[in-house]
Amino acid sequence: LEAGISGDKTKSNIEIIDDILFDIQEAKINGGVVGIDAGPKMKSLNKALMGWQYGLKYVIAARPSVGKTALVKSICMNLADQNLPGIFFSMEMTEKMLMRTCISEKLQINNRYLKTGEVSNADIERIKELEKTYFADNFIIDARGGLSPDEIRSTIIKQVDKKKIKWFAV
Repeated sequence: LEAGISGDKTKSNIEIIDDILFDIQEAKINGGVVGIDAGPKMKSLNKALMGWQYGLKYVIAARPSVGKTALVKSICMNLADQNLPGIFFSMEMTEKMLMRTCISEKLQINNRYLKTGEVSNADIERIKELEKTYFADNFIIDARGGLSPDEIRSTIIKQVDKKKIKWFAV
């Protein structure tokens, strides 16, 4: 996960000190969080990291089947909730599987009901509204399998230019 994608412009010492002073003020206002807030459900993570720091890469690693993808997806959805557009590269789930879990989490509809069609007409309308607002601009899913690092990099660069993405997760 990388947060706060920025340009390659070199800064002067004065600009760097100004950034530090800004961070101090931001931390005072936001309870110690500097940078990007991981979201209200991630308070302990925010406290440990002091927020996602701009330009840093974060590696989330663990044994198989302990929830790495679910954790990163939730963090990314929280970033999208803050109108920070980004792209999520999934190497193990299809777009449909990943989108279904996102809809389930966002609208609090059991994922199983989405698979079996046991949803109300009102839920279908909520999904359509979510499609128009939330997923249209802030949360891009790329589940093409077997992407090389160069292909991922190329996609990120295109999306920075096209959608002004602020984060990506692989």
